[in-house]
Formats: sequence, C-alpha cells, structure tokens
Amino acid sequence: MFHKAGERELAVKQAQNYDGGRDGWVLGVGCGLYLRVLYQSGMIPSTAAVVSSENRNVGGQFKNNTKTMVDIKQQFVELIRNRSEENFESLRDDFAKRRIGKCMETLRTELDSFIRVMYLGRISNINERERLIKQTLSGEKWTILTPNNKWKQVTDKDMVDKANELMGYVQYVYKFGCGFIHLSDFHNYATINPFDKLSETEKSDVKKYLNKYHHFPIGNELTVESITNYIPGVFEKISSNLTYYFGAIINNGMINT
Repeated sequence: MFHKAGERELAVKQAQNYDGGRDGWVLGVGCGLYLRVLYQSGMIPSTAAVVSSENRNVGGQFKNNTKTMVDIKQQFVELIRNRSEENFESLRDDFAKRRIGKCMETLRTELDSFIRVMYLGRISNINERERLIKQTLSGEKWTILTPNNKWKQVTDKDMVDKANELMGYVQYVYKFGCGFIHLSDFHNYATINPFDKLSETEKSDVKKYLNKYHHFPIGNELTVESITNYIPGVFEKISSNLTYYFGAIINNGMINT
C-alpha cells in the first residue's frame, strides 16, 4: 500500500503532532490522503490515528481528559469522517456520470463539515467546545450564550465572523465555504445561475479561493459550468485538510492557519 518504509508511521505522526501551526495545511494534504488509505485498508482503527500518544500514560489512561470526554470527541470525529467518506464516494460516482448538480451538493456538504470543525477549533474554552460537540451527537442545533445570558442558535453570521480570527489557507477556504453553502437550485443551473444569488462579497470570496489555490481565472464569471472541472480538486484539498485538523479536536488544540 505504501511504497516507502515508514510512510504509514509518518502519516500517523503528522496527525498526532498537529499544533495548529501556520504551515499545518501543507502537511495536511499528504497526511489526509495517507489517513484515508489507512482507514479504508483497516491498517489503523478509525480515529485512533489522531489521538496523541502524549495524552496517555503507561497504563493506557488519559492523563488530561476523562475517558468519557475523549470518547465523545472521537465519536464526533468518526461522524464527520464517515460523512466525508460517503461524500468522497458520491462525488466520484456523480462526477464520472457528469451529474454536476449532485457534485455541487456533495461539495457543499463537505464544506459544511469543514466550517464546523474550524469553528470548534477556534473556541479556546474546551468545555464550551465539548458542549457543542454533544449537541451535534444528539442531533441538536448549535446554540451559544448571548451577553444577555440567553441562548440562541449559532447563525451563519456567527460562523462568518470566525473567519476574521483566521489566517492563510484556512481563512480563504472558510470564507469560500461560507459563501458556497448558500448556493441552491443546482438542478436548474442550465437556465438559472446559482451564483447569482450570492452577495458580491460571497462571490468575491469564492473566486479568490479558487484563483489562489486552484488557478481559476479571476476574471471569469462564476457559473456551474465554469467551475465544473475544479470540483474534484477542490473537494480533495478540503477533505484532506479536514482529516488533518481532526487532531486539533481530539487533542484540544487551537486551529489558527
């Protein structure tokens, strides 16, 4: 499966040692691909690859977290990972059959997962982060406490505001995702351009990401047809980095860039 000795160990080590560093996304591309192969081949058990060995003592007990909270975080990562694997298979099949509307929907679903993981990774209060994870696992909407001590649902604006805290690749893809997930009417894209429903800011964010990381001509109009050939590459890059950032969720790390 791996052509060089130690490649499996390198992939796992990169996930274990994620520190939210500035260049984390670069390592993440290769690491995500390695971990996908490891998961599918059964060479490592699901989320075990991203649980840092530093969090265990000789007896196998978690030093800094209760077993229950670690299990909850692992369940969350497993949920997102399974969703990502299903998205990967769906997009591969739909793209081969040129069902582009479905490909766009799948990409939007993957971006939703990415945005939520990034949002969690910017919350320094671990108890608050784990509360939101519990809400996900129980099928509840995310809620936050307002300055008036009242609970409200996390809105798109709350998600977008987090982008101001980010830098580099993560900020680009986060803004891209926040715009992209507002798209609709994919099945009628031959007569109605879904990108026309985005704000000018959202369209600009989508274009900037595609141009910087996938060489989309900045002067081109955004249409389903114009981005079709970019969809597989966009999905793979986002999916790979999503896998890499699981380490920050498991190990209570912060995601910065």
